[in-house]
Amino acid sequence: MLRIKEICKSKGLELKQFAQMYGTTYQTLFSIINGNPTIDTLKKIADLLKVPITELFTEKTSGQITCPHCKKEIKVNCF
Repeated sequence: MLRIKEICKSKGLELKQFAQMYGTTYQTLFSIINGNPTIDTLKKIADLLKVPITELFTEKTSGQITCPHCKKEIKVNCF
């Protein structure tokens, strides 16, 4: 599950406001958040929110993220 709503809230943004920033409707953004967004889409969202792409994923973990497509845990080495 993506943390976009949580991140927006922490930045004082409502999802409707973020949808406008993203250049889409709230309904489309909702579909993106709850669907299987591409890496390019995730990068654009992360860039707009000014966070690393790894911050978009459920729970901060030590070196692991969950793939939004297959739900497998992926080990990430950050240098």
